[in-house]
Amino acid sequence: MTPNVRNPWAAGLLAVIWLISGCAGVNRRVEPPKMHFAGIQLKEISGLESTFQVDLRVINGNPMPLAIEGITCDLTVNERRFASGVSGENSKIAAYGTAVVSITLYSSILDVFKGVLTMEKEDTVEYILAGKVQLGGVRPSTIPFKISGTLDAVTLQ
Repeated sequence: MTPNVRNPWAAGLLAVIWLISGCAGVNRRVEPPKMHFAGIQLKEISGLESTFQVDLRVINGNPMPLAIEGITCDLTVNERRFASGVSGENSKIAAYGTAVVSITLYSSILDVFKGVLTMEKEDTVEYILAGKVQLGGVRPSTIPFKISGTLDAVTLQ
């Protein structure tokens, strides 16, 4: 049975009640997903550019699925910009689930060589992968992320 909404006052009252009630979780707060490095590999070197694939483990701690529409990011190594990348791969991560999302990073050969030379002089390699995740769905939003850590330079050579 549907309510009679021919009366404009009744329609307005129904609209206010709908907005106040939040209608099926529209006002739910989405927790940012946790992200960790799952892998990195050199894909191609051509001309003056190198291409890497970074795999990120995305952990959804929300009671609803997350629809990732895209990711943009920058990789910094020892405080120097190393590579930038994007992923337009649409991923749906189940509620309380995980998935691996791949991002293609691009770097100039000059930045790679500068990074390698810096690594040879240091005992450790500090990295930061920072960017934004574009979420789709009922309330599209952009969530920033930052993954950082330190690696032993000897194990990288």
